[in-house]
Amino acid sequence: MTLKYNKLVRDNIPSIITGQGKTPITRVLSDDEYISCLGEKLLEEVTEYLEDSSIEEFCDILEVLDAIKKAKGFLSADIDTIRATKAKKNGKFDKKIFLEEVIAAMPYKHCPIYETTNFTLRLVSEKDATDLLVCYSDPKAQELFNIDGFPHNCNFTTQEEMLSYIKFWLMEYSQEAYVRFAVVDKATNKAIGTVEMFGSKDGTGILRIDLASKYEKQVFLDELLSVSIKNFYDLFNVNCIATKAISKAVKRTHALINAGFTPAEFNGRAHYYLRSRSDLI
Repeated sequence: MTLKYNKLVRDNIPSIITGQGKTPITRVLSDDEYISCLGEKLLEEVTEYLEDSSIEEFCDILEVLDAIKKAKGFLSADIDTIRATKAKKNGKFDKKIFLEEVIAAMPYKHCPIYETTNFTLRLVSEKDATDLLVCYSDPKAQELFNIDGFPHNCNFTTQEEMLSYIKFWLMEYSQEAYVRFAVVDKATNKAIGTVEMFGSKDGTGILRIDLASKYEKQVFLDELLSVSIKNFYDLFNVNCIATKAISKAVKRTHALINAGFTPAEFNGRAHYYLRSRSDLI
């Protein structure tokens, strides 16, 4: 009688079989086959451990992991470094924490504050009127504003106009229409622009970034796009973020492309860039 196994076995198994008066039929795997079979073996040993939970089955898992380490050329120093880095960032499993569910953030109940290298993003305030007038009276900045769907052109010349519009933003916030963050330069503690974000029923969020023209630099845009990508998908429960950048906004379009945005028509409008959610955990 012949029994089919077709699986990776420990090195001494053929000799043990021969000692039992049986004839093992074996072959040496190629490197690619070996790595693939080690994966299958790991799954086999983990399954056996889940059924038995003995120290012997635990040791079998370690043996397979050690073989994978050698086959893949993983270095102990690299493994230790990566483990330590992940442990520092996300912790270990010592506290026996079981995550049951995650309640979505509610930005309209408590607006979060975000920090980047150069900026703080917080809910806009009436106290920002003087600072933000520098941005919203800046002709070079105005050229790049996304005013699609807006009742005003965001071209302000007086502090009273600026204050009136901030009050309008805050009223819209209270009605859960969108969040308008003030972008505060940490070096000067002055608001130099705003970031607006809101979600829609189709799962697409609209991102607007208004900056004083002196801040329209790729390094600053990279920071603002990075914090938006990291936080806004979950905060606004969207699967895609859309933002606008006209052709002459070269630095902005470069930053968008570098951040993974793709040019696309959006709701019949040109000059938009879209980025779908990617797994961030």
